[in-house]
Amino acid sequence: MKLNQWCPRDLDPSSRRKAIAMHQTAIAIGFTVVLSSSTTVSAQNDVVGAITTSGSGTLTTCRSWIVYNACTTHKVILPERISVGDRVELKFGSNPKNYTFYITRIRLDGEGCRALSSSSGGDEDGEKLDISHCRPEAK
Repeated sequence: MKLNQWCPRDLDPSSRRKAIAMHQTAIAIGFTVVLSSSTTVSAQNDVVGAITTSGSGTLTTCRSWIVYNACTTHKVILPERISVGDRVELKFGSNPKNYTFYITRIRLDGEGCRALSSSSGGDEDGEKLDISHCRPEAK
């Protein structure tokens, strides 16, 4: 688009600069919206219903302390196959602790996967199971 089509030449220099800056801002916002929506679509495409695991993973649990979140990780043994809706019984620690992880979503992440629960949070910064090697199950 030519500059003259959207910014008349009869404007004073200050108004002309403001009009150009507003136009450039609108273009930048448009590009940002397009890029963020394409990222969201690709993330949604990586969600699967069931996976075959490598047999081990890392459990991350977090607690909110009002001012900050404190997260801990534990190595855990996983069943060979997990799917959305499963309740996975996990044991970890030198003084074994039992933990039930309810799977609400499974997301592919390269060669690995991330299983999320209802307390994972929108930014996936809460409870999660990271699995280094997994394969999606055939439907």
